[in-house]
Amino acid sequence: PPSRLTQPPRVEVPDGYQLRCADHSDQPALVSLMADCGWEFGAQRIEYCDSRLLPRGWFVVTQTATSAMVGSAMSLHNYSGRSTGSGTLGWVGCHPKHRGKKIGSVVSAAVTSRLLEAGYTDIELYTEHYREPAIVSYFRLGYLPYLYNDAVTELWRDVCGRINQPFTPEH
Repeated sequence: PPSRLTQPPRVEVPDGYQLRCADHSDQPALVSLMADCGWEFGAQRIEYCDSRLLPRGWFVVTQTATSAMVGSAMSLHNYSGRSTGSGTLGWVGCHPKHRGKKIGSVVSAAVTSRLLEAGYTDIELYTEHYREPAIVSYFRLGYLPYLYNDAVTELWRDVCGRINQPFTPEH
């Protein structure tokens, strides 16, 4: 919502983890992490993301003890091609063994802050309605669903009921 555009979310990294910007040397670990999350992330997708990635816009969380990448998200320019002025919180992933520790929230907050810092006022993300823990974190960060037809509105009314989130379509 417009009221949140001047209030970047706070990034609070849990003990035992570190947040940092990633670079090209992290791509193999990203491919592995995305596979652990159930997504194929091959060379074509990496190339497309690289073409849309903001400078200092790829954030990862690593486990301090092992340096293993356990979370990732990207700040992407107009990823969907929908609007030349849109920024996208994209490819949020958290290793299944590290879920429940707000790792997804950490990388999502970092990306959201980076997009706001870059001047984006149209920030979007894509998720599936069954990813309820992720949806809770997106609401906490200020994201709202795009209700573009009656079926989607009813779907989000149901999702909000399941996660105890007030359904306020007037926003």
